[in-house]
Amino acid sequence: MARLKGKVAVVTGASNVKGIGCAIARSFACEGASLLLVAEGPAAALDAVATQCGTLLQRGARVEHMV
Repeated sequence: MARLKGKVAVVTGASNVKGIGCAIARSFACEGASLLLVAEGPAAALDAVATQCGTLLQRGARVEHMV
């Protein structure tokens, strides 16, 4: 389903793969949203979440991230 296609979601606290920020980001990616992931955590952890979300994206959506 692509209920969020064409929308952009900013998700904070997304650097923990077991955390709620990551779960929300994955859910939004599955719904077709483009994502901006932001976190204070380690850059490598945020990279892992961004990669994970990238595999779930709908066509035309994208993931950007910053620490």
